[in-house]
Amino acid sequence: MIKNILIAVLAVWIVFILFRPKEEKKQVIAKPVKELVDAEVKRVNNKIDQKGFQHAVLDEVAHVVNDKSELNDSSKIKLEEATRLLGIKDKQIEHLQSYNATIKDQMLKAQRTDTSFNYQDQWTNIQYVKPKDSTNNGHFNFSYNAEVNYAEYWERKNIFSKKSHYIDVWISDKRATINGVQRIKIAPKQDKTYLDVNASSMYIDRLLVGADANLHLGRTKVGGGYYYDFLLHKWRPIVRVKVNLLEF
Repeated sequence: MIKNILIAVLAVWIVFILFRPKEEKKQVIAKPVKELVDAEVKRVNNKIDQKGFQHAVLDEVAHVVNDKSELNDSSKIKLEEATRLLGIKDKQIEHLQSYNATIKDQMLKAQRTDTSFNYQDQWTNIQYVKPKDSTNNGHFNFSYNAEVNYAEYWERKNIFSKKSHYIDVWISDKRATINGVQRIKIAPKQDKTYLDVNASSMYIDRLLVGADANLHLGRTKVGGGYYYDFLLHKWRPIVRVKVNLLEF
């Protein structure tokens, strides 16, 4: 049975190679040296939601590289600093992202006590402690409870268009502004050639039940199987070739 499947797969693949349409040869034009990728996202789209929080939205696939060598020197240094801090090797890191934000306000109303001035809201606690004598300038105590939110999502213009993937970052404080983003993502290496074996069934004008194997070669899938025909009461070989034309 396995022998018949393998023979069927090989036969289909040979037919596909012999009779596939040949592509016209095109003159290869030399391209300029590829510019190295900078981890700094130059453009971050800002938007304000209905509650007044500012969002920083960027393209999810921007600054995705296949290898560290595609990064410029400053981005390599940032990646090395992160791996050193985490105690891991370069090959272990998959995604590095950091944000620069500003939070500012004015005319904060302080509560006065005998020894201090205090300001407090949902996120912020500021205290100025008065000096005990004129030789001291006093000091500030400060804390901020930052609530950083991160979301990844996709959108498409219509049902036939490809998905566009985005990253959205916002801080749950209306006074916060995301100034910039540094992002590095190492794309996982994908093996586009592999074999799978499945138990399967199909119904054409009759029920067929059996097993098949598929050889995946990039966008092409060559398969063959052996199915039991319940109408004829016998096993039947089936071969097929599929080419992935559209992907969502």
